[in-house]
Amino acid sequence: MPGDYTARHQHEEHQLVYVSDGILAVRTDHGAWVAGAQRAVWIHAHTWHEHSVHGHTTVHTLMFPTGRTTIPCTTPAVWASGSWDGSSARSSAEPIPSGAPPPGSSRR
Repeated sequence: MPGDYTARHQHEEHQLVYVSDGILAVRTDHGAWVAGAQRAVWIHAHTWHEHSVHGHTTVHTLMFPTGRTTIPCTTPAVWASGSWDGSSARSSAEPIPSGAPPPGSSRR
């Protein structure tokens, strides 16, 4: 639903939240991140966080057991993903700053 808000919480596992449509905002003690369509937010296990969506937003959540992932991030990060085909999480190893233009585009 537009404007949905999830209060501050944490997970025992790592979380990857992929935005297929709309905008997701995540806030932690480390900062705040905004992810639009075809972006994903990595949230390390045990990180206190809250999130909200803006407009009509569709998100998909993947959970990863601690100790079984090779993702190098220990703090939240926004990743570019292209179209989500299952290989995107594995191939998007470079975190990008929120607000960065999509790969291949230029900011004016």
